[in-house]
Amino acid sequence: MRDGGGEIRSRLHATFDPLHDDGSEPRVLQRFREARDASGRAARTTWWPLRTPLGAALTAVSVVAVVGGLLAVAVGLRNTTTSTPAKPSHQVSPMPIVGSPSASPTQSPAPPAGFDPLAFTAISPTQFWVLGTNGFCAPCAPIIERTKDGGKTFISIPAPPAKFAPYYQNADRGTVSDLRFANPSDGWAFGRDLWATHDGGAHWRSIDSSGGDIALEPGSNGRVFAVIEGCIGSSSCARWLMRADASGDAWTNLLSVPGNAPLPSLAVHGDDVWLMASPDLWHSSNGGATFVKLKSPCYADLGGNISAATPTVIWAFCATGLEGGPLVSTDAGASFRAIRAVITSGSFSNGGRVVALSALKCYVVDGPVLAVTTDGGATFGEVSLLAGGQTLWAGFTDPKVGYALVNTPEASSSQLWRTTDGGSSWAAVEFS
Repeated sequence: MRDGGGEIRSRLHATFDPLHDDGSEPRVLQRFREARDASGRAARTTWWPLRTPLGAALTAVSVVAVVGGLLAVAVGLRNTTTSTPAKPSHQVSPMPIVGSPSASPTQSPAPPAGFDPLAFTAISPTQFWVLGTNGFCAPCAPIIERTKDGGKTFISIPAPPAKFAPYYQNADRGTVSDLRFANPSDGWAFGRDLWATHDGGAHWRSIDSSGGDIALEPGSNGRVFAVIEGCIGSSSCARWLMRADASGDAWTNLLSVPGNAPLPSLAVHGDDVWLMASPDLWHSSNGGATFVKLKSPCYADLGGNISAATPTVIWAFCATGLEGGPLVSTDAGASFRAIRAVITSGSFSNGGRVVALSALKCYVVDGPVLAVTTDGGATFGEVSLLAGGQTLWAGFTDPKVGYALVNTPEASSSQLWRTTDGGSSWAAVEFS
């Protein structure tokens, strides 16, 4: 934790010191590792919207879905158990701003040679940003590319004075691994540190989150939501769902959940917000003012992810041990229907992530497999983008325009691919 976060650290000690490791977590972690090794599909997860400190393809990760023109992480769960509004167990003070805004480097007219795209965020089908590095490296200086014409031309904008490093590989502070923009001005780079800009990247300001930022997603009405994690020692962790105005840096706590479980998943779709924190799914339909507690469709010790297509249609993907599978809900996560998905390779691994477009259409991203159903899960077809490569992330800004990050077969570089016809055809985006 950051040395200056004394107040939040004290709250963490007071609340979570009793939650010492009882020996169960190491067995769960061992199960993850064994399942990962047996599946043979452990893949590079640098740009997963929800990173895993284990580096395994089995922990809870989230995939981008359409949220009112924004790309946003989706998460979800299963049967209704209670319908009581959630009350935070304690109130965390707004996260303080640290230091002065960063200097404003001169914008570059084009990406550097060898630019590797590692994270993606969009506010429309034509305006998006890509976070990457100059060649595969970590930790190293991050680079941000912006386009306003769907990728025909790019401009390099200033990045925060941090290092890029995959969240699960580097426990050091001062690193970021993901990027989000809510509009042309307000954006965030996050990972082990949280940085905010309110002038399109000309200046970045460090926000003291007193721990790792697990996920961050803009919503409607000028709001932004984040899941913050802080740990004491190796086993006692706290996780908070927090909210701020997109144009400001004052964060307040909405929910507090224990941290000794698979990483929680965050989904934001307009005014609807879901937080999956096993074994529960918390859902708000009013921008976080109140929450209803539902039940996760996934095993509590394995986790999973969901993607919301609408405020009521949610697709889920749950790990089951050595395999995983999709589910679909049409009642905002109150109940889910399991799908017996059949693909060419036989079955999905634990690391699959869903990208929901409607009650009938959904993609599953699973390393070398990119599969899609257009009939509600009755059948799945496989999509080939780069022969021998691994599609590790996908998302859509609208039903037609979508993007995918693809690892090359030799795992030495990455590419950004784009579709404008709902996934029928794809083309690589050129950065030079």
